[in-house]
Parts: sequence; structure tokens; C-alpha cells
Amino acid sequence: MSHADILHFTSQALWLVLILSMPP
Repeated sequence: MSHADILHFTSQALWLVLILSMPP
């Protein structure tokens, strides 16, 4: 796994957490 792959996965995970934690 390359450094760019790790950054991409981390950014995707952060966005997912932000979206799921937003109130309806």
C-alpha cells in the first residue's frame, strides 16, 4: 500500500464519519 493510498483511504473515512455524525 502506497502513501497516496493511505491518504485517500483516510480522507474517505473522515468524510464518512463526518456525514454519519451529522444530525438529520
